[in-house]
Amino acid sequence: MYYNGTPSASTNKTPHEVVYGRNITLPGENMPLEEGGVIDFPALQEHTSRLKHMREATKANIERARNMQKKYSDRKRRPANIMEGDFVLLEAKNLRLKIDSSRKPLPCYVGPY
Repeated sequence: MYYNGTPSASTNKTPHEVVYGRNITLPGENMPLEEGGVIDFPALQEHTSRLKHMREATKANIERARNMQKKYSDRKRRPANIMEGDFVLLEAKNLRLKIDSSRKPLPCYVGPY
């Protein structure tokens, strides 16, 4: 539920809102409250507290996974030491080259540019 209720950074909408057109409703949000703002159903209170705990744990797990992925990604990254006017080689794997036959005999890199 935490994932479906968290807004995406790119759309600023939750996945649930994108699919169903409305925000997610959690159990107990539409229940009438007793005087003092307390729900009178003990099973519902227990269930909502369990869901709240699961959302917090899921949020912590997502944050931990995000940090680990960033750490492993940053290990492979290195700063680009390219200045204006330098010649570079371009990797041909994702370039659309005019070819008559297979891509196999083509060079891996094209350039320098």
